[in-house]
Amino acid sequence: MKKTLCALLISCLVLGTYSGCFGGGDSSAARMDPPDEEVIFPAAAAEEDTAGQPDAGEEAFPDAAEGQAFAAAMAVWMGGTELLTDPDPMMLYWEMAGWYAARIYRINGYDLIPADRIEDFLRSVGSVNIDPPEDWLEYGAVERHTAAYGERYYAFPRHCREIDAILGVTAEVSLTPLDDWKVRSTVTVHYENGLTESHTYTLTFEKNEDKDSAFPYRLTEIVPPDGPNIVGDLTFTWGELIEANRLSRVLSLYPAIRHFNREFSPESVTWVYPRGDGLTILTLADDYSFGCYNGAFFSLQKRENGRLLASIEDFDPDYTDPEARDGYLTDYLNGITEMRFEKIEGDLIWTECTAAGGLRERVAVDRGTLVLREVHVFYSEELPPSVTCFLYDSTGPALEYLDSWDGPMRTVTVHWEEFPDGVRVTRDEKVRIPADWEYLPRQGRWGDYTVWMNEDYTKLYEYPGDGMDYTLYLTTAKG
Repeated sequence: MKKTLCALLISCLVLGTYSGCFGGGDSSAARMDPPDEEVIFPAAAAEEDTAGQPDAGEEAFPDAAEGQAFAAAMAVWMGGTELLTDPDPMMLYWEMAGWYAARIYRINGYDLIPADRIEDFLRSVGSVNIDPPEDWLEYGAVERHTAAYGERYYAFPRHCREIDAILGVTAEVSLTPLDDWKVRSTVTVHYENGLTESHTYTLTFEKNEDKDSAFPYRLTEIVPPDGPNIVGDLTFTWGELIEANRLSRVLSLYPAIRHFNREFSPESVTWVYPRGDGLTILTLADDYSFGCYNGAFFSLQKRENGRLLASIEDFDPDYTDPEARDGYLTDYLNGITEMRFEKIEGDLIWTECTAAGGLRERVAVDRGTLVLREVHVFYSEELPPSVTCFLYDSTGPALEYLDSWDGPMRTVTVHWEEFPDGVRVTRDEKVRIPADWEYLPRQGRWGDYTVWMNEDYTKLYEYPGDGMDYTLYLTTAKG
C-alpha cells in the first residue's frame, strides 16, 4: 500500500485549490476518440490494476479501496460538505465518479472510461441511479460516447481539465489505512504565503456482495472533519473552544462583553450584555452611538435644539434574542480551517490560524476560560492586521434613554405603498415604541421611499414630538 501510495502521490496527487480549477489544463492532447472497429480500448484505461474481483482479505483492502478513497475525498473537498447532507446525493456520487475518472486519466493518459466501469464504480460508492445529471450532459461536464460496435464510454472533461490545471500547484492528498476497513484521506493545501490547511475525511468500507464487481469493497460512510485541523500542543479541542465561547456561557461568567478594533477604530466600543428579557447590543463612541435593544435598531440623532433623540430605523426581534445570538463570539472564528499552537504569554494562549483562501489569522484565548481575547486578521502584507480585542471586566453602561422602554409607550402606524412592475401594492404596520423615541423607517431615511405625515402626500415628515401616537405614509411614488 505504501509503495502504491507513494507512486500515486508523486505522479498525480499534488492538487491545487478550487479557485484555480477552471483556469486551464487542456486535456485534448491526451484525449482518445471513441474506439471503432480498428481500435481496441486498452484494459489499462479502466484502471491501473487489473479488473475483476480479487480476494477481499485484510491484505487486499488498502490497495483495492484506493481509487474510491481518493475520489471521495476530492469530491467532498472540492464540492463542499453540503454534498454530504444533500437529501439526494446524486451530485456527490457523480463528483466521485468524475474524480475517479480523472485519476485514471492522470495515471494512464486516457480520459474515455468504459461506461460499465463508471456504473460499477457508482454502485460501489452507494449510488442506485446510474444516469448522469442532465445539466452535466447539457453543459459538457460529462460526455457519453458510443463506438462503432456499440461499446459505451464516459468522459469527464471538466474533472480532467481540473486535475491538469492544478497538478503540482498547491495541495497534496494522502491516504492512510485504518482498522475496521477504514481509510483516512487527508487533503493538505499549501498557500503562497507559507500557510497550510488540512482536511481529513474518514471513509468506511464493507465487503462488496456483488461478486461481478471490479471493486471488492463498497464505500458506506464519509465522515468530514469535526471542525478545523488542530496542530501542536493545544490543550483544547475545537469543540471545546466553540462551547467556551457560546454567548450564553460567556454571559454566565461575566456581566458584559465589550470589543473594539484596536487598529482602525479604538474609540468605537461595542457592548453586549443582558437587560430585561433580551440582550443589549450597542456601539458607543464620543460623537455617535447606535445599536439594538428589544429588537429595535436605533441610533441617537442630534436635533437642531441640541437634543439627542433615539430614532428607530428597523425591527428584528431575533437580533437581541439570547438564543438566536448564541454564536455572537464564535462568528469571529468562522472560516478558520487550521489552528496551530504558537505560544503561551501570561494569561493568553496564542494560536496561528489559516482561514479560508489562505488568509492568515492569530487568535488569543484566555488560559482559564478559553474565551476570545484577541483576533488578528492579516488582509495584506502591506497593511497592519485588523485587531479585535475582547474585554469582560465591566458591567454594561447604564443608559438613561433605554429606561424609556419601562415607561409610557405610544403607537406608530405606517402605511406602505410601492409599485413593483407598475402595480400598486400596499401594506400596513403598527409598532409600539417609547413615548420619547422616534420611528423613522430606514427605507424612508436612506431608501427609495418618501415619508409623509398625511395620506395626501402634501406634508413631509418632521418629528411630531413626544407622547402622542402618529401615522406615517411611505411611498415610492414620485410627485
